[in-house]
Amino acid sequence: MTSLLLTLRPTPEETRTKFAKRLVGNSLGGVAAALILLCDPGPYAVAALVGVSGAAAYAFRPADYVYWSLASPVLLLLLSDFDEPVPWYATAVRVALNLAGGCVALLATRLLWPTTRAAAAARSARGRGRSRT
Repeated sequence: MTSLLLTLRPTPEETRTKFAKRLVGNSLGGVAAALILLCDPGPYAVAALVGVSGAAAYAFRPADYVYWSLASPVLLLLLSDFDEPVPWYATAVRVALNLAGGCVALLATRLLWPTTRAAAAARSARGRGRSRT
């Protein structure tokens, strides 16, 4: 549900753009986190990776949302690895949940807004009813 709320935008085009950035970024970030966890880094290496990726994510987020989407799985999965080791396939679960949230957002886009073709037809139909004097 959080994915849906963070992805929906006022127009279908904006939602599609946000959806694509979130989907690609979180998927690639999940793969990166899985690779890092497969290397079994020590606590100091994890702290350094969390610091660097978090600083980069917050610094570059105003430039483009995809930077935050790339870093958030790394941050979340590495931070959750401190208490007890998280298996590398936890990232696959995160990617699957992200895909499910993205699909819900895509369905919501289809249900909440008319297609571009239908909206254009409705506009032209409204325009035909006016007199052009």
